[in-house]
Amino acid sequence: MVTNGGNSKEMKILYRIGITACLVLSLFMSFKFYNVAIPIKVQDTEAITIKRMAQAFNITYEVSKIFVSHGRLKGIDPVLLASIAVPESGNNPNAVSPKGYKGRMQSDTHKYQFDSVEILNGTEKLVQFMKYANGDIVQALAMYNGGTNPQVYNSRQCQGYAKTVLKIYTNAREIVYSRT
Repeated sequence: MVTNGGNSKEMKILYRIGITACLVLSLFMSFKFYNVAIPIKVQDTEAITIKRMAQAFNITYEVSKIFVSHGRLKGIDPVLLASIAVPESGNNPNAVSPKGYKGRMQSDTHKYQFDSVEILNGTEKLVQFMKYANGDIVQALAMYNGGTNPQVYNSRQCQGYAKTVLKIYTNAREIVYSRT
């Protein structure tokens, strides 16, 4: 390394600053241009699933790709995730509930800049409820709607919500995963 008159300690500090600046710049560039938090690679079979989901839920291909990516990442059927977004917001990214929950998944009171982050937040919320409910999907969906208080998630409203999501899910699965 040529120091050009500077000592090696100064050069090491400048080198570290340069590396840090490059890392920060690369992170900024990935968020700025791709509009997603996680890089998404699409295989041929997933491309068909993504296209059919977009049609079944009347959403864009890009939003469908986000549901598929996060569903695969967390081990949840992406059709189920998109099915939750229907009664929550009508799949509207700008929806706001009377309690202040925002976005497609209505999982938080914070409005995220990217659909990807909001859908991931809703996916993680469902995963937590699935663990809490010992894998009982009906109970987990009721909790998604009403929280972990048994008096609330066992209410008619939350149980009805769970049945509505499951009905949407069943119908959409036939469209998305059909062999024709």
